Amino acid sequence: MRGVENVREADMRIKSNFDNKGKTFDRFTIILDDGSALGLSHNPDSPVGFSQWCGAVAEGVDLGKPITFQELPENVRKHIKMGLSLA
Repeated sequence: MRGVENVREADMRIKSNFDNKGKTFDRFTIILDDGSALGLSHNPDSPVGFSQWCGAVAEGVDLGKPITFQELPENVRKHIKMGLSLA
């Protein structure tokens, strides 16, 4: 999966990243190596943004296009790094 090389790049536990191109408010989904997921809007630090941890994603759910960690907007990457450092 494309996210595996990003674990080394970002020194995190990320398995894969997805972008549904704004189809839903939680545009980005980050899957960790333990199967848990983080859903994020384009501006997760905003008072009207979205950033929520959730359990495992069900099989067959369309999360959008697989992307690399570097393809995420910089503010989203920073938010993820901060969240994982606290986890």
